[in-house]
Amino acid sequence: MQINEPAFHCSRHLLSSWVLKDCETSQLIHIDVNSCTCPPKPMGRSTPCLACGSNPIKRINGCTGGCVDKHSGCEGCGIWFRTPCDHLKHQKTCKNSGTIIQKNGPAVWVLLEASGSSDDLIATTEPPPWRPRNGTESRGARPGLDLPTNQALAMNSVRTRTHEQVHIHVRSRNGATAILLSNEPIKSSTRLIRLKVLGSQAKLCKYIVGAGIVKDHKSHTRACVLELRRSLS
Repeated sequence: MQINEPAFHCSRHLLSSWVLKDCETSQLIHIDVNSCTCPPKPMGRSTPCLACGSNPIKRINGCTGGCVDKHSGCEGCGIWFRTPCDHLKHQKTCKNSGTIIQKNGPAVWVLLEASGSSDDLIATTEPPPWRPRNGTESRGARPGLDLPTNQALAMNSVRTRTHEQVHIHVRSRNGATAILLSNEPIKSSTRLIRLKVLGSQAKLCKYIVGAGIVKDHKSHTRACVLELRRSLS
């Protein structure tokens, strides 16, 4: 899915007679970006990655590991190395879940506002479980959230996503889905419950599993697992 990233203002500043190095993963995780520069606009890559019988083209150098430093120049990691980096540098205009503290501050979620018809995105400085942490533990990022009734949150599946850093789409609520959920009784359960909807009843391949959060017409907030064979638009 093509995501129109918000405009950013990173530039290559000079420190004495030296050009600052591009910010690396460890600096983004620890919000230590004053001594580095946000990488320039990433370049496209084309890597086919097997996912549930399909070979979607990913815009990264490899199919595993997420957005590590070797992918810093890849378009598929632009919302890790580029846009959130700019938000950390320009805190006054950055909408986020808490106070951005330079150098070892707590992890934060930031709102990446898109232009045109693209979804706004929520991204985080918290590294996902598959990224090497160098012995560090989770830094406790929590998306401070009061979901409006007319909006929903969604995450693409591995097969359909084109950006490999963890991110959440903020989009308009689907009215039909809200009605369907409103008519479903709330059941107490320790596992996922399949709703009475049309679609495949077969076991899902994990790479086509996405997620969504939406409020129904009774103001109940529902968390759902989605079957996503094509990307959210």
